[in-house]
Amino acid sequence: MKSCAYCNNILGTEGHKKTDEHIIPSSLLKLYPDQDISIHYEQQYVDNRGMTISDVCSKCNNGVLSELDSYGKEIVEQYFYTPYKFNDYYTPFQIELEPNRYIRWLLKIVYNSIRCDKSSTQYIKECLPYILGQSASFPCNISVLIGLHINLNPVPEDFFAYTPLQICPSPKFFQNSYMRVKSGEPIKHFVIKGAGQTFSIRIANCIHYIIFWKPTVHYNIKNDLINTLQEDFRFRLLSTTENQYSVRCVSSPTNAMAANYGHFYSETSVQETISMIKSSIQERDIQQAQEEFCQHWTPEMSKNGRALVEATMFPTNKKKQKVFDDIYNRNSPE
Repeated sequence: MKSCAYCNNILGTEGHKKTDEHIIPSSLLKLYPDQDISIHYEQQYVDNRGMTISDVCSKCNNGVLSELDSYGKEIVEQYFYTPYKFNDYYTPFQIELEPNRYIRWLLKIVYNSIRCDKSSTQYIKECLPYILGQSASFPCNISVLIGLHINLNPVPEDFFAYTPLQICPSPKFFQNSYMRVKSGEPIKHFVIKGAGQTFSIRIANCIHYIIFWKPTVHYNIKNDLINTLQEDFRFRLLSTTENQYSVRCVSSPTNAMAANYGHFYSETSVQETISMIKSSIQERDIQQAQEEFCQHWTPEMSKNGRALVEATMFPTNKKKQKVFDDIYNRNSPE
């Protein structure tokens, strides 16, 4: 008989009714009724339904997991929900949170994602007592880092595709820019040696990078890798003993262009790309260029473009097809 993925009680027994658990919490999906597409791995979900998994009991789902979702949503709304706070790659942003509760919430999202994708749970299984609040000991096999998402392009993010909720496994890190590679320089990968599994999670304007370490990785190697992620890639390591953080942008312009966080570039690479972009707009401020663009690119144009893209992305979705038909009058007589 199937048991709950969290508490291991048999599903269907008294107090442990089988329920559907969202991978990306439904409370977050509801924050974006107009950007109703969420990404889980390479799959895209529409109409704020999201992907669910049916191996969680009602006691866990409506109890400790719901409490974690409430806290996570509270932090997101307080700090990361409004994009207009963030417009400067160089300026850090101050946040305050309870790291244990916040990390438990992120691990809960990752655990749901791993099971949904039928990936190995060997690394996260030992985190379950911590996620459920049954153990105060921080798991030694994980590192959780945090950074900001900022659109560093001279056009608004929804000109490409606005996808503020996404989970990407095994994101790649690059230490040299696209321009250098294009000019013949070999690609310089930064590899997280000793990592068993890695994930990036975008929630609103916050980016998380989560590492599950293999038990064989040496402390010094782990420490050196974390230092590089903080110094070269601008992440900040979350610590259970600290509740105030100075968080910096970890985006590159290509993250908004590609509408995903399957890759990260070093600070030097991003600065080179920003310089190239600024040169192309006569050295104007990128935020200023966005504002000027919006004076000519109306919300109606964004709406029309989005309707065309989403009708193509979701050809069987009646809602998206109706929006397309209403705008472009595809069904009107010629």
